[in-house]
Amino acid sequence: MSETPASPTPGALLSVVVGSGTLIDPETTKRVTVSFRYRDPGHSLDSTADLVFTGDGPDYQTWTIPIADATKTTYTYQMRYLLADGAECADEPVETSADKLLLGFPPLMHVAIACSADFTGVSAIRAVLRYSDPPNQIDATESVIFTEADQAMRKWRVILADRTRLTYSVAVVHTLSDGRTFDRPPYTTSNSVIVIEGPTIRHIAVEAGIIDFAATPRVDIRLTYRDAANDLTFEKALRFDAGGPRLQEWRFPLVAPQIRTVRYGVTYTLADSTQQTIPDVATDYEMIVVEAFATQP
Repeated sequence: MSETPASPTPGALLSVVVGSGTLIDPETTKRVTVSFRYRDPGHSLDSTADLVFTGDGPDYQTWTIPIADATKTTYTYQMRYLLADGAECADEPVETSADKLLLGFPPLMHVAIACSADFTGVSAIRAVLRYSDPPNQIDATESVIFTEADQAMRKWRVILADRTRLTYSVAVVHTLSDGRTFDRPPYTTSNSVIVIEGPTIRHIAVEAGIIDFAATPRVDIRLTYRDAANDLTFEKALRFDAGGPRLQEWRFPLVAPQIRTVRYGVTYTLADSTQQTIPDVATDYEMIVVEAFATQP
């Protein structure tokens, strides 16, 4: 036996107020459309309507329709978004009987990508961000490259199907000045701001403040860093004389920060133009003090 429809309720209305306030961000969203549908098959009612909101439009709008049964106030609405770049996305339809709605935000994930790096010995740093949501067939990637001349913040936007799924992965590749590349271990995060860092920079200061340049007019320092596991070698030659600085520095990137040992050798040029070379010494220190030749054993 079919259900007998309730008697019509004269003058019954369904009215819903939708408020936007200042929720439309013009940098991301051009327009939000709220689509309504009300159905009452027993009274042959199937009504649809759209309310359109823009950043410069009214803060509130009202959807009102006549209904046959004042006890049946359930309706369906869906919020659809036109983004600033022309892309479109939408929330899932919602069934409710609420008489007030608040405009939603687009289902977007925004990530700001900053760089904080010392580019000593490094020509470029590339970061690859990946967002994956297999159930909803979303696989989005973004690749950004920072150089010493271009460290401006970048922005990445992903349209989401599941607003609760915000985790993405980050992989960073360092390109050294000689063209070789080294991958850093990837990691996952859900932060809306990430800072891409460069490699650890090894800093060596070499001081020759106690050298008697009358007896030893020139001192040459040979410094070598070797990372055999990554087939990486850096070398530096420093020269000290009476007219130059007594403190000089050497900086280079570390692919394996735990490997810090530097070897250095010293060659003294004496006043009579003869030379004396001291065998290489290994050190993990950040300061090397070159002793006067007379103090050498």
